Amino acid sequence: MPFYNGGREGRAWKVPEERLMSEENRKDIRLLLKRFGVQADEAIVRHLAVMGDGIPLRLRCTLEDLTDYGDQPPSSPLSVVAEGEIRTE
Repeated sequence: MPFYNGGREGRAWKVPEERLMSEENRKDIRLLLKRFGVQADEAIVRHLAVMGDGIPLRLRCTLEDLTDYGDQPPSSPLSVVAEGEIRTE
């Protein structure tokens, strides 16, 4: 079970050694996040080109686990939400 270490050691969540992922797992995660980042960047740039300058763009990015766990779902579902503003001036 991961535990919170107060943000020390450069990582807020510490995973016990026996639960560490392989480098291949980490590559899959990074590839998915990079793909999302590139697609999101392109969509935001297109949107701003159409809308022009004006009020800040308020955005919410959501990560949601779509895995079918059958009759054994995790006790706390994977879900991450990040919100922020992008200046448009």
